[in-house]
Amino acid sequence: MHVYKLVIDTPQPIVFRRPSDNNAAATGPAVEGATLDQPLPSTLAGLLADIARQNGLCSPRNCGSTGFENISDCLAKLLGEGYHIYSGFAVREADELLVYTPAGYKPVDMLTDPNVEPIKPPRHSRIGIALKPALKTVREGLLYTIELVDPYIAGIRYTSIIYSPNPSSTVTLIQKGLAVRFGGENRTTLLRLEELSREPLDLLIRPRNSNCKEWVLHFASPALLEESPWDKGNPVTLTTRSAEYVARLLLKNSEGQVKVKSIIIPKSIPGFEVIAPGWCTPEQRPRRPYLHVPAGTRIVLEADKHSIENIVSEGIGCCSAYGWGTVVAICNSS
Repeated sequence: MHVYKLVIDTPQPIVFRRPSDNNAAATGPAVEGATLDQPLPSTLAGLLADIARQNGLCSPRNCGSTGFENISDCLAKLLGEGYHIYSGFAVREADELLVYTPAGYKPVDMLTDPNVEPIKPPRHSRIGIALKPALKTVREGLLYTIELVDPYIAGIRYTSIIYSPNPSSTVTLIQKGLAVRFGGENRTTLLRLEELSREPLDLLIRPRNSNCKEWVLHFASPALLEESPWDKGNPVTLTTRSAEYVARLLLKNSEGQVKVKSIIIPKSIPGFEVIAPGWCTPEQRPRRPYLHVPAGTRIVLEADKHSIENIVSEGIGCCSAYGWGTVVAICNSS
């Protein structure tokens, strides 16, 4: 069993497109392309699956019922059966682990401290002219702007924690440093795996050995749900009852005694909405739609130690092995 830290060095501004936005071409005058704050879990999982495929470990043919089978087999061949990716993190000097919040990245130990200023990577805009894809000639009168995020200037690097029961020899290539194409503009990026001496739960539950009874579950990455919390005929308003139902859906597979006290879902892009989380390359179509619960969501709950360990280890919602629904658990001492 191995635990790795996947570090992504992006020395230049980069763009991360929102789900279902798979076409890079502008579609009208002065089209604005906004960037996400961080890469989607399926972007990172797909990148690792591509590395496995390029090294002959797998040959994906379809996306299956969940929409992710094309990368699931590749990740199992790369990392071993029972792998798990935990997304939504960054590191800075001295390899301090930071967790994503809508306001910026904060140290895990200080996640709920309102006095700690988050680190927010700056954004830049660039104006371009759309090209005809086949000929690479200018489309007359078609300008667009694109927004990019710059983690390098902020002094951080995007990071995921990877649990790998049986890593393949290809993992060694990534440990040495591997140049890949990454982001919406296929920027050259250095990918590197660093082995950790601590288990994922030691990093994601604070404090680790605690008899705390009330916890804050913070979503480091967005979660996906197959079910809708909305009443029929009322597709817009998220009522208190519906919010409680969302929390029950998110935690329906948790073991032990769990009592939800509150849930806060932040405004975000993408927000609390139905999305197609990425692109199925073998079938050349978007993946099947899910209800997207944004990163930064927080659930306050009463739970025993075993329940918290199960929730954090397994993640929340659908497709959590690929990095969706990664949560950090902080003892709520207030």
